[in-house]
Amino acid sequence: MASRPRLSHVGNLDVAAKVQKKIHQVQILIRHLDRAMESQEDSYRKFLESITSPQNPAFGTLVDLFQKYGAHSTLRCVTLRAMQMIIKINVIACSTFLPQPAFNLGFQCFCELAGEPSANRLVHDIKVLAEATSEDPALTHLAILMLCEFGPERLKPELAPRIFDLLLSLPPLYGPDLVDVALRMHAWRGEHRRWLLETTCTHAAGRGLGELLLDLVNRGTTVRKLRAIKLLAAVVEMPGGESYLYSNDINIWLELMLRELPECRENEEEFAVFADFLTTLFRRCPASRMHRQQDLIQMFEDFQEGEGTAPLVRTKSEELLREFVNLSQEVAPKRRKSS
Repeated sequence: MASRPRLSHVGNLDVAAKVQKKIHQVQILIRHLDRAMESQEDSYRKFLESITSPQNPAFGTLVDLFQKYGAHSTLRCVTLRAMQMIIKINVIACSTFLPQPAFNLGFQCFCELAGEPSANRLVHDIKVLAEATSEDPALTHLAILMLCEFGPERLKPELAPRIFDLLLSLPPLYGPDLVDVALRMHAWRGEHRRWLLETTCTHAAGRGLGELLLDLVNRGTTVRKLRAIKLLAAVVEMPGGESYLYSNDINIWLELMLRELPECRENEEEFAVFADFLTTLFRRCPASRMHRQQDLIQMFEDFQEGEGTAPLVRTKSEELLREFVNLSQEVAPKRRKSS
């Protein structure tokens, strides 16, 4: 005769089944949010307006799930991801009506959706997850993303090394999220920028960030390209930053500049960011003065001679050409002497 299962065992099975069901339900929500963010359809727009409304109980349910099921890492991961996506959507929507959104706009949206008492408790729990080294790396990654949405007051600058720890421990698909955190920390200036730049130059995964920035400039939107270029230029300017990029990487960046600069010659602001990066590269990295020299010189000359060239583009091109020629002449005698 088969023995009856212990009641505690049955209870555990019931909890496991319930957790799996909730994971599935939250995953469906995440997929729906993804589709809605990509779609221009009116039905999806209305869905986003509804899900980000304080009157919608969905966000409160996610908060309850996160707090109630602390022992279930996967459920906490998907729940935190869904909350982070809703906050991000809310921030984007609010930013369209604000000329200069506050850095803590995400936290303001969070408090409105979760209620201030719950929000403060949850922020404490998320900070603990972000700082812990023994937690599931995927959960730590999501905790850092959430704090990043809250702004510089909640994401402490001392957490910069965690970005690079996660680049080492997580698969590449997590990289774009982590580079977003790095871009924001750089934009926040002050201690956030200092911690980020110093860690980029010293951490074992520092060069991994450079590879992600390269991919971003190659494929990203204009705004993200410019932010990535500014971050990389700041890294190269750091003490020891002249050796941050390998010679092959420098050549790839120069190829990108040869492609990008002509495309933005009618936009002074964009052109200035790329030109300043090239100036930094020429000054700090001698290898940058030896790749496709004639093509670079020809490009700078073309910018000065083109009809209708904006004044700033003409000025920057003159400066670049002068800097490049002078620095290249400094390298040439050294190469002849060493040979």
